Amino acid sequence: MTLTELKETCIFRYRNFNKNTRREVVDCEMWHSNVDGLNDPFEFPIIANWDDLHSKDKAVLVNYALKYKFLSALELSKMFIDEKNYGVEAIYRIISENLNRSMIDLNDYVNTLLVCCFSKNMESPLMWSHYADGMRGVCIAYNRKSIENHEKFNLQSVVYNTHPIKFNDDDLETIPAVDEFNSYDFKNSEHILVEGRFMRLKSQEYLFQKHISWEYEGEVRNIIDPNARCNGQLVSFPKSAINAIIIGYKISIHNINRIMKFCKNNHLSMFIAYPDKTNYKVNFKKVI
Repeated sequence: MTLTELKETCIFRYRNFNKNTRREVVDCEMWHSNVDGLNDPFEFPIIANWDDLHSKDKAVLVNYALKYKFLSALELSKMFIDEKNYGVEAIYRIISENLNRSMIDLNDYVNTLLVCCFSKNMESPLMWSHYADGMRGVCIAYNRKSIENHEKFNLQSVVYNTHPIKFNDDDLETIPAVDEFNSYDFKNSEHILVEGRFMRLKSQEYLFQKHISWEYEGEVRNIIDPNARCNGQLVSFPKSAINAIIIGYKISIHNINRIMKFCKNNHLSMFIAYPDKTNYKVNFKKVI
């Protein structure tokens, strides 16, 4: 492949050249890390906008209570009527407390998701410095269409901003929980079992945002739900997805020979990246 073809069709993974990188390439398995394994401590900002709720409008309160099953229609009626003991303030407090608990649960859930990161840019001096061991590592060129066609990949570009995007009531949904929990039946003055529900984001778009200072990465990411808390997970991808391997000019001769042998055996293109110190650019030379 030519450099132009790589730029037009590929996304890139900058890597130290170690056993994990070799396993990724040889076994066609890509590591997806939990949020604690990422280098940005501000990942996955979950910030809700409840301004309409704080107006304490009765119609809004009813909408929140029924939508998220915090209170039943009967409970709401009783509480609105009994203004002395309950009323709007009590309903607002119940909804707020439940929303706060739901946000804690939502954050806990989001932090179980796993992420794999790519870059749109193969020419970034900072990426070569920060993620490819100062040009002692490699940059793997993946064919974007081949990756996207795989069932476990749903690639989306990261949005860079100065402040996190807030979501609101319309961006949330509830899903049934496995277990039921107790609620209070005002009509019969007794606790009853009702369907437990978890709150979730309708879209993952809020998980594809980072501060603008990271914009140089040109990040594309894949997010998976492992359905359990873990440090990470290997996800397989098609062998045909790798189009080329670009090595940094500081990589050892021993590793150059290993990569060259692999590229020849698998009919992959191989390039070497080196710095052009006259203009702070990364240049490339085709080896295979």
